[in-house]
Amino acid sequence: MTKKQGKPATLEKALAQIGLALRDPRSPESRKQLSDALLNGSSIIAARVATSIAEGRLEGFEEVLQQAFQRFLDDPVATDAGCRAKVAALGALDQLESTNAALFLAATSYVQIEGGGRRPADTAVGVRARAVVALARIGFSDLPLVAAHMLADPESPVRQAAADALAHHGERAGAGAVWLKLEMGDEDELVVLACASALLSLAPNGDFARCGRCSSKAIPPRKSSAR
Repeated sequence: MTKKQGKPATLEKALAQIGLALRDPRSPESRKQLSDALLNGSSIIAARVATSIAEGRLEGFEEVLQQAFQRFLDDPVATDAGCRAKVAALGALDQLESTNAALFLAATSYVQIEGGGRRPADTAVGVRARAVVALARIGFSDLPLVAAHMLADPESPVRQAAADALAHHGERAGAGAVWLKLEMGDEDELVVLACASALLSLAPNGDFARCGRCSSKAIPPRKSSAR
């Protein structure tokens, strides 16, 4: 019984210490403690610190956040189940306006399969989605190519993020990819909406009548439930 209670107690203590450090996050002592948590703490601790850095837009942590993201790529299912730390680190880097295109680009293709049996799940959906949006913010030159590929991602939140990224990037060359996606259709209405919005943003003088036709067939009809 004592062993079972030890880990939660240790985690609770670590979270309390992080909370104290975040009261004065700009002091040298606190910054050292927060950096140490990112580099050595569990995924829960690292995610908490990264999220707080993003919320407070605390500068000076970019290099440590990059190292934290990289370390949770080693034995990722064991060290960062659910990708909570990796998503939080990417979010903080994006909020701090990091220009590390190489890291974000690598993250756009990251997959983490968890769970055995008949229903394994990809828990890296948030990683890929956040990464493509960050590339759009940077103005990454090959963003249209990357996002076009991601419009075929198996996970709908990633497809939606790819369409949003193309719209944010603002290059008319990206209109073809979202147009094609609308023609092909998507089971998720949010993806269809994101593609239509991106198309109108990227090609405002395009063939709106045809756009209306392809949008109307983009969502497969729902199957009526059997009674």
